[in-house]
Amino acid sequence: MGTRVFISYSSKDSKFAGAICSALESRGLSCWISSRDVGPGEDFMDSIVCAINAAKVMVLVFSENANNSDDIKREIVLAGDAKITVIPVRVEDVVPTGAFAYQLATRQWIDLFKDWEAQIDRLAKWIEGTAPANPNARSNSDLKNSVGDSPAIESEGRPQGEARQRADEEMQPKRDEAQAQGIAEDYRRQQARLAEEETQKKKAASEAAAPRQKKQLRWVGAVIAGIVVIVAFAIWFEVRHPSDTSATASQACRQAAEPSAEVAACTRAIALNPMDEIAFSNRCYAYSVLPNLSAALADCNQAIALEPKADKAYSSRCFVNINLGRLSAALADCNQAIALDPKNKIPYYNRGSIYEKLGTNADAIADYQKYLTIDPSDQDAQNALKRLGASPAAPGGR
Repeated sequence: MGTRVFISYSSKDSKFAGAICSALESRGLSCWISSRDVGPGEDFMDSIVCAINAAKVMVLVFSENANNSDDIKREIVLAGDAKITVIPVRVEDVVPTGAFAYQLATRQWIDLFKDWEAQIDRLAKWIEGTAPANPNARSNSDLKNSVGDSPAIESEGRPQGEARQRADEEMQPKRDEAQAQGIAEDYRRQQARLAEEETQKKKAASEAAAPRQKKQLRWVGAVIAGIVVIVAFAIWFEVRHPSDTSATASQACRQAAEPSAEVAACTRAIALNPMDEIAFSNRCYAYSVLPNLSAALADCNQAIALEPKADKAYSSRCFVNINLGRLSAALADCNQAIALDPKNKIPYYNRGSIYEKLGTNADAIADYQKYLTIDPSDQDAQNALKRLGASPAAPGGR
């Protein structure tokens, strides 16, 4: 009979995998597991490929160990090529990341760490719905009855000791299930302890940070007061110098070197000309550096509303959205900024940082390399490539 269920697991989770295999086989489901079914002298990888091609279902034993296993990723790809159903079975409360997040995004989970016996039954029924069960397999009750009725000497003359040994082997799956339940219970207790420790750490960190937060609030208050003074001075200056035109104010906004001065200059330019999208764009950038992210976002939005092709406004809004944690919106803004001005280096760096946060390192490397083709001396981009294990040189460009 061909293999029906392929057990995919990390070698660090062999106890869990063995218990699952035994539990399924006790329910009449034929399984293939590498720890048992790769014979002496056989090529390990060839055996796995053949077993996957012969299987009807793949049970993925998912854990933190599996999350970091390249071998399991390859097994899932082979399963996809062979049109095999993949059933993810979590033995730990972990979320898939990277390639697993993509591969398993639409699949229903079975969580064995919540209720082992009920979830194993659910898994077996799910598999039976995918591939018919082994009609020749006996149930646990059949095995128990056959062992209980065994005579002291069987019809072929074998001693009672062999019957007991056979009965012991038939009951081994139940013992494996009990052991796996014990392991799952130990894991739940460990997770609860770790959660409590994390709560205590956060509480201690919050208590320790309280004085620092008060100091930061005083600093923020001083900054806001400074900004108010600057704005008040700008208004006073505007009143006392009526000959100052919106054009000169806009020029001053562009040339300001310090963020708070740039805010004041751009505010004056906007007061003289509320349609000056460049002043809004420049003030957006100044606010993002201070930082005053909500004010920066409002100014970038206004600049884009006045001029939908304002590439610098899109670039600045990308940076603001990154700092607000809105990565999808940030990525859209960086893409638009690059489309409007491919020679602007800033959105390449910002988009590279977004890709790096999302874990798409190849795209991040390409953007950092593109940035360095425009500004080869930038140390931040060079450090980013070193962090990702890549060379500053872009092979053939994007």
